[in-house]
Amino acid sequence: MNVQQQGSLRRRRNFSSLDQAGIAALHEYFPIGMERRREYAGSLCRLSSNRYIYTDGLTNLAGFSTEPTPSVCPSGTTHMGEYHNHTPCGNPGPSSEDLGRLREFNRTNPDARGYVGVAADPLPYAIRYYWANDEVPIMQAMTEYLSWPQNRRVPCF
Repeated sequence: MNVQQQGSLRRRRNFSSLDQAGIAALHEYFPIGMERRREYAGSLCRLSSNRYIYTDGLTNLAGFSTEPTPSVCPSGTTHMGEYHNHTPCGNPGPSSEDLGRLREFNRTNPDARGYVGVAADPLPYAIRYYWANDEVPIMQAMTEYLSWPQNRRVPCF
């Protein structure tokens, strides 16, 4: 499959790992979400070449109160997870809805992962989350900080 032919992928490059794709997606959509005070969500997809892409981020016009539905993976790829950002002063980690959605997904795809960008002080960062089994959610702070000017703070609503 030629990734550049997928209109919803806007000629994005592909990545060698799910973590790389999740972090790249958050690097793109976290600043937009902070500026607009909206959550953006998209899907992480595996190509037949075992490389990974992310779909365009979608948002709900309702803003932070309604979680956006991730955009769908293109045909010929395998859905491997999702990414989204939380709004300023939002949940400091995956919400119960985030964990519940991924719990269902991990039952059929144990390799699936979720990534959420959170506005922490002093620097925003990403959290990877998944279920090790049906009872234990795993949340790991990623070592990479997200793009956001350190001297800019977005006040709470």
